[in-house]
Amino acid sequence: MNIPISLIPKVDLSPPLWKRYGWIGILAAIFIGLFLYVRKQIRGDNIIAVTSYYPPEGLDPAMAGMLIDDIPDFRDVTALIPYWAANGIIRLEERSPSEKPLRKDLKLVKLKELSTSVADYERIFFETIFKGKDEVWASNLRGVAMTSQRLLSRNSERYYVRKKSKLIKWKIIILVLSWLWAFFSITLLPIVFTFYFEFKTFLMIPLLMLNFIFFFLIFPIGFAFLLNRMRGKNELGKSLMPELLGFYQFIKIAEVDRIKMLLKEDPYYFEKTMPYAVAFNFLKEWSAKFDNLIQHAPDWYKSSSGSRFSTSSFATAYGNRISISTMAPRRNSSSRSSSSGRSSSSGFSRSGGGFSGGGAGRGGGRSW
Repeated sequence: MNIPISLIPKVDLSPPLWKRYGWIGILAAIFIGLFLYVRKQIRGDNIIAVTSYYPPEGLDPAMAGMLIDDIPDFRDVTALIPYWAANGIIRLEERSPSEKPLRKDLKLVKLKELSTSVADYERIFFETIFKGKDEVWASNLRGVAMTSQRLLSRNSERYYVRKKSKLIKWKIIILVLSWLWAFFSITLLPIVFTFYFEFKTFLMIPLLMLNFIFFFLIFPIGFAFLLNRMRGKNELGKSLMPELLGFYQFIKIAEVDRIKMLLKEDPYYFEKTMPYAVAFNFLKEWSAKFDNLIQHAPDWYKSSSGSRFSTSSFATAYGNRISISTMAPRRNSSSRSSSSGRSSSSGFSRSGGGFSGGGAGRGGGRSW
């Protein structure tokens, strides 16, 4: 007798998706947990932030940006430009309609030389920018931060402890475990797959080969690469971090009412903290909080427009002219960038009354 095929519902007897591929999630969770555990064992520094409205005394924005995320980048180094301006070392001028370079450009005018006590990464950055000239355009500054990044990284060693023995131990452990899994994947894993899962042979072979290559070569190298960047801070670094982290968090979430009070105590508060907002990548957010609170441009900034000064507009203009892309390597450059440091021609005091003399560290060694 003919029965309509739709009369009897189909039953899917295949295992659910989580049973078929749940092992991938379990492996991912194991690897992430292992990474976080190893990271905690190597770093070993749980920092509690202390509310602060200023950076640690004598710490320039380049080193502050390096220490806050342990990664040196172009932004850390270029934060020295407004830092010099706030210290009266240079002046920034927007292009006037009568001048020829790029339509949107910024001129850096040297007013005086850096102090001889500054760190080498700051001195090299300053000298590379001006090269014996008193005026330069930001559009001509591609690649000038690369050498200073490497020096910044080398100078930052004074704030970190190098736990080579721990690094080597964990590298060996991860290497052995990864190779054991790679060996297991080409010996016993095919049997497990065949027994528990309905894998077709033509699909199983490439998956097992990819698994073997990943855990035999890619994973141990990648994990070792990440371990090299897990540097715990020494006592000097840890002594700075509570105040620095508190200042970082304040710039991130500060309320306008608190900023109004700080401006009453110190009219130059924006100029002193703006370079650190650049290093922390919060320039636009930080500047927006000063809108309608500051009516006049800083003495070291000359605008080509006659409109009323706005900190948000200033941040946008500054970011467009002095940006990471502006400091990026030249296309014909074969060198590669590295990282981070510390110094200062003069550090900001936390009394709100101007600038206090800062020190310059010249640590040795290489960070990576």
